[in-house]
Amino acid sequence: MSRPIGPVPGLFQRQSINLMIGSGGSGKTKLILNQFNEYAAGRGFLKHSHAGTTDAQREQQPQPVHMGAILCTRTRDSFSDQVAKYPFLDARPNFPYALWVAAEKHDEYDAIVAAHEQLSRVQPVKLLLIEEIQSMMSNYKPSDPKEVRRLCRALQQFCVAKDVAILGTVPTAKMKRGEYYPKLADRIYGSVTWGQEAESLIGVEESDLHLPFAKRSMRRRVIVQPQDQAREILYADFDSDGRLGLIDVDVPMEEESQTRMELDTRLEGAAAGGTFTRSELDEWGDSLSTPVSPRTVQRWIESRVEIGLLGVRGATRSLVYFKPLPQ
Repeated sequence: MSRPIGPVPGLFQRQSINLMIGSGGSGKTKLILNQFNEYAAGRGFLKHSHAGTTDAQREQQPQPVHMGAILCTRTRDSFSDQVAKYPFLDARPNFPYALWVAAEKHDEYDAIVAAHEQLSRVQPVKLLLIEEIQSMMSNYKPSDPKEVRRLCRALQQFCVAKDVAILGTVPTAKMKRGEYYPKLADRIYGSVTWGQEAESLIGVEESDLHLPFAKRSMRRRVIVQPQDQAREILYADFDSDGRLGLIDVDVPMEEESQTRMELDTRLEGAAAGGTFTRSELDEWGDSLSTPVSPRTVQRWIESRVEIGLLGVRGATRSLVYFKPLPQ
């Protein structure tokens, strides 16, 4: 017998734990609320339809399931301000939420069952957002594999008992400047067990962190990794009301972004005042993890000259680039 489809087929399985990973301020909750609103309106979640792709699936799961949230970090008022921006969530019976009441030692299961019962007074919640899911640990040891597994077992028991799929938010692990973890599971703060216990993983990345704040884009890169499926790359941006929603972006931006990050890291390691010929910079591009053409290097050079990370001296054959001295 095949597994019954979950609230978002192909992304959130029934009775599963799923994680959204991102640094503080990356917009994890803002993106989730935007997509919960899309989901409640029948438009799916991160471009995954709630109703499946076959007639049988649509008949089995004809409507979006009821959603709710447990808040482990923020105040009710600050969360309410965010929810108020979304018409399909703003009526409290449609999207109930509650503050997490810290559990006694190793009693997280009883605490989450009690919270779920509170949220389900009008209608049973089947898709549950848990903000800062690591804060549910009664002893808060997110780096202890044994304790992480114990909490995840309690959460899985809850998911099965109440037929709930969980989407939890988690912070990212600390990384050195210029460092990058391609695998989402490696980015989670704490033990690798978090990634092992989850099914689908979603990463939210800020753009252009190597640039001065005023030069950075507000765009976010969203990496979607459903269990046992190829990952997807999506992009999101803020609108004038502070809502973080998906946008359409040409695919080549994905490859260009990684190229620029690697070239910027190489430039950061160069001595201030150092000079480079065009052929030397082309060699940088040729030595990347995925070598790029001189044309791609030229686009990088032009963008860095424009924002002052590279200077230009001379002309034609005597032209060289240099890394400006600190002001």
